Amino acid sequence: MKRIDRGVLAPMAIAALCAQGAGAEPLRVMSLGDSITAGFATHNYRAQLAAKARTAACDIEFVGAFQDTLPSVVSSHSAIWGVQAATVDAAHIDAWMAGARPDVVLMLLGINDIQGGGRQPGDVIQSLRNIVGKMRAHNPSVQVFLGRYPDVRPELPDVATLNRMIPVLATELDTGASRVTYVDHSADGYDVAIGADTVDALHPNENGDARYANHWFRAMVQQGLCDANTELVNAALRKPAAALAGPYGYGTPFNAVNDTVNDLGWTRTVAGGQDQVLELDLQGIYNLRYLELSHFNAAAEYNTRNYRIEVSGDRQRWQDVASVADNRKARTTHKIAPVDARYLRLTVQPPFFGNTLAVREVRAMGVPVARP
Repeated sequence: MKRIDRGVLAPMAIAALCAQGAGAEPLRVMSLGDSITAGFATHNYRAQLAAKARTAACDIEFVGAFQDTLPSVVSSHSAIWGVQAATVDAAHIDAWMAGARPDVVLMLLGINDIQGGGRQPGDVIQSLRNIVGKMRAHNPSVQVFLGRYPDVRPELPDVATLNRMIPVLATELDTGASRVTYVDHSADGYDVAIGADTVDALHPNENGDARYANHWFRAMVQQGLCDANTELVNAALRKPAAALAGPYGYGTPFNAVNDTVNDLGWTRTVAGGQDQVLELDLQGIYNLRYLELSHFNAAAEYNTRNYRIEVSGDRQRWQDVASVADNRKARTTHKIAPVDARYLRLTVQPPFFGNTLAVREVRAMGVPVARP
């Protein structure tokens, strides 16, 4: 994909690994773990973590061996219900690293070795050490965030012992070239009671997911991968949307701003080779910093292959802020020079595979400046 982002990025204190200039690729983040990481078909922490990253214009992409599709995010992970660290070490980690090619790994593993496999905490720690070594064989600069479980399974004292050993392991493995950061998921009053932060005294509910997301995100900020100094909002969310060319087709323009990416979104049959335009009224002036588009794949052909994004304060004078040629991705992002805007216009250019166009979601992250 050839991407052109016009303008100069807002100054941000982001480490070299995540330094994202014009056209930079997202930070590839792999969630690695057991059922707590895999989550449920209806919720897991990745949706909340993606939302927190957007509010900081932190461009991350979840990668891994398996995919989950929640209303607000399509993401991947490398986590299996019931999996043990020993099994990940022996049978999975090399293939998962080779396939996902992560820059960052969020790892929470080991409880199943104890509660299902009867292994000793020291043996589990050795498996975790081996896994980090194999990660580094694939990516010498991988950044690993090594999680401690909340205080679950109190009837198994070896789980508490494992938890006490994890920060020691993180310190031992941490290097300047490949950071290993300890993340305490018992922090901030995580309550394992059913109905508080868990569904069953072990697996998180949506409240627990939010806590996991907060812990991971805070650690990423501390390591310089994200900058949380400015909190952005999605200026496009549920705002008036209008199509300026062609018939509406299957989905109305509003479906492109309803915070749902797992449906067709704004969809239409396209006749001929004319541009297709989606215009948003943000209903106020926003200082925009970060744009995100989710695309629909039809027969391995993205029908938003070529597009540009413009903004305006008065709907008369328009300024180009991003353009893409030959897009082949399901999600594209643009960090843009901060710009005040009331209106946003997405122009999608032909060709359109199968005479169909679909835009799943448009997000425009910024800071409110003034209301009309």
